[in-house]
Amino acid sequence: MKTYLCLITVREGEVPHLRHMDSPHDDGISASLAPVLAEWHQVHRVEVLDGDRLVFVADRPKV
Repeated sequence: MKTYLCLITVREGEVPHLRHMDSPHDDGISASLAPVLAEWHQVHRVEVLDGDRLVFVADRPKV
């Protein structure tokens, strides 16, 4: 199991929240994010890092 750092920005321009997340591998990150993101009603941006490497990014679609 690998440990990842998640930077979660709730609103554009705000300082991101830092959370730790465990996932068996890089391909399982999106499935492992659900419990981490359940803390907020909506999220602007999510960045997941494995040490010095950015392994996942998701932005809320612009309406």
